[in-house]
Amino acid sequence: MRILKILVLFTALLVVSGVNITYTYQSIIREMNKNSKSFYSETALFFVADDNELTYNKLVELLPPDSTFYSNYVADYDVRGIFFNGKFKAPKMQSGRFFSIGDFAENKKIAVVGKGVKTYRKDGHIIYKWDDNEYKVIGTMGYHYPTRLDTMVMLAINNELIEQEVYRYIIESDNYQANFDFLGNENVFGEVIIYDSNELDLLRTIDGSTSQFVIAILLIALLIVNVLLINFYLIDGMTYELRIKKMVGYNKTDLVIDKVKELNIWILAGVLCGSLLSLIYSMKNFGEFSAIIILIDLCLYIFINGYISLLVYFKTNNLTIVKQESES
Repeated sequence: MRILKILVLFTALLVVSGVNITYTYQSIIREMNKNSKSFYSETALFFVADDNELTYNKLVELLPPDSTFYSNYVADYDVRGIFFNGKFKAPKMQSGRFFSIGDFAENKKIAVVGKGVKTYRKDGHIIYKWDDNEYKVIGTMGYHYPTRLDTMVMLAINNELIEQEVYRYIIESDNYQANFDFLGNENVFGEVIIYDSNELDLLRTIDGSTSQFVIAILLIALLIVNVLLINFYLIDGMTYELRIKKMVGYNKTDLVIDKVKELNIWILAGVLCGSLLSLIYSMKNFGEFSAIIILIDLCLYIFINGYISLLVYFKTNNLTIVKQESES
């Protein structure tokens, strides 16, 4: 009987921790994909221009509403200028803040850098130096785990930066036609060459997130089925105990309630241990733990209780059949 209790505890612990960790991981993947699409959506155009006459004032005038404009520069890090005039989903920040629309209007030399970018302190400010210019760092972006953001530098486009030599531009907005119209300003860009951007997602660390999700679901299902099958065969060994209780007057309901009460504390202990284990693992490896997991764990607790109740109920039914056969 002690083995049954330990196995019930182990079942709850394994199922809860496995589901929690997988859910946290998939949540992070979804967040990364959302951020990736915020930077490079399906309507983003990557291009080079042979006759660049772009100025800051022209950019402000010509850029479509709710658009983001990037200019990529040759540097040790992934250095890019950025300008947006509407909605923009910023990446996760480790400290400080991301750019606001007002920052561009002030023509300041400011930067947002990845957590792996080398900076230094000067006059109480964090400074990033590039091309003999000093940029005040207003925020550090990055996740608890490695991404391409770690070595990325974003500089607020201003009058001086926009005149730097650029090897690629990116225009991004929800309006695909507006992006093409922006490139069609021949007096600004001349002829342009558009690049294929399929492999340029900003935060893409692993391909095929949909496949990962399917695999994760299959692994969880396999885990639950295997653990619950073990419990089924172990509970199948309770025949003698249930038969004795049946003989001394326990009915089906009493048998189920009695057994569930006996195992409930072990199920609860397993759920709590699984929650704690997944919390420690997720915070250490991912740096976050969603509050919705508490609701998930509650549902798992109810599910495991219900599963054990059904096993005992069906086992009791079988005992009744056996008893009737022996009496006949």
